[in-house]
Amino acid sequence: MSLTRRERVLIALCSLAVLGVGVGQCWLRPRLERLHRDESRLAQVRRQIARALVECQQMYRLEREVGRLQVRADKLALSERRLEADLVTALEETALETDVALTNLRPLLPKDRAGVREHVVQLELAAPFPKLVEFLYQLEEAPANLSLRSVQLNARSATSDDTTAVVQVAAYGLLPRRPPPQRRAGGHG
Repeated sequence: MSLTRRERVLIALCSLAVLGVGVGQCWLRPRLERLHRDESRLAQVRRQIARALVECQQMYRLEREVGRLQVRADKLALSERRLEADLVTALEETALETDVALTNLRPLLPKDRAGVREHVVQLELAAPFPKLVEFLYQLEEAPANLSLRSVQLNARSATSDDTTAVVQVAAYGLLPRRPPPQRRAGGHG
């Protein structure tokens, strides 16, 4: 059987088409599958980057907050002498403003509690009762690191409002931060 030229061209074109589909399946399919895998990997990496950006923003906010808190802590961490001096000055000024006689002022030993040092001063005062009340009120309204610890009032007589008082006032400051102990190289602890 002899084929015409037209039939031979059609058979050649069909063969090329079958060959093209076969080669396309063998060559193109793995590349398309790899492209899909790469796209899903790319989407996963983009999600990880978005999460990392959110975490970086949170970390940045936390670092700023730590910085603000550190500034506040440094302001509270006054030196021993300055803290005691500020306390005595505040007590003397308040006594002058309220016209209360400060007859004795005695610092007590400082106490450390949970990272805070408490400095206590014991005062002996004499004044009419209303002036003592004003003095105590102004101490209560003083800066946040001052606190009344105890108050003992004694009337001088039953017919007079002259009163004596023994008052303990505390001032608080942060203890200096100590760096954590460093481990020795090659040792335990």
